[in-house]
Amino acid sequence: KKRKKLHDEGFAAWLAEARQFYGGLLREDDDDLRLTQRLRLRLGDLERYAGRHDAARTSYRRVGEDAAAWNALGVLAEKDCLLVTAAYCYVRALSVRPPTEPRQKDAVERNVRRLARRAKAASCSSSEGEETKQGS
Repeated sequence: KKRKKLHDEGFAAWLAEARQFYGGLLREDDDDLRLTQRLRLRLGDLERYAGRHDAARTSYRRVGEDAAAWNALGVLAEKDCLLVTAAYCYVRALSVRPPTEPRQKDAVERNVRRLARRAKAASCSSSEGEETKQGS
C-alpha cells in the first residue's frame, strides 16, 4: 500500500508539472498551428490519463481536424457507453484529410472492431448511457 501511495503521489506531481509545462507552451506558441494542435492533443491525453475526461474532451475538441483527436474522443465516448457517438468519432478519425498515417489508421480500425463487437454483444445497459438504446 505504501508503494502504491508513493507511486500515485509521484504520478500526480508529474501530471501537474506536465500540465503546467504544456499549458505554458500553448500560451507561447499559439501562432504555430501544428505545434498548438500537438500540444492540445498531448494535454488532452494527460487529462484523460488522470481521469479528467471533461478537460480531455475540451483539449481534443480544440485540436481541430486530427485523426488522433477524433480517435481519443471516440475512446472517451465508448467509456461512457455512448456507442453512436463513439462510432461517429471513429468515422471522423478515418475520414480526416490528408489521409491518416498508417499507425493511427490501424489504431482507429482496432477501436472500430472493438466497438462493433461491443455493440453486437450489447455490453452497455440502457441505464449507462442514453445512446445505447439506438445501438441495441
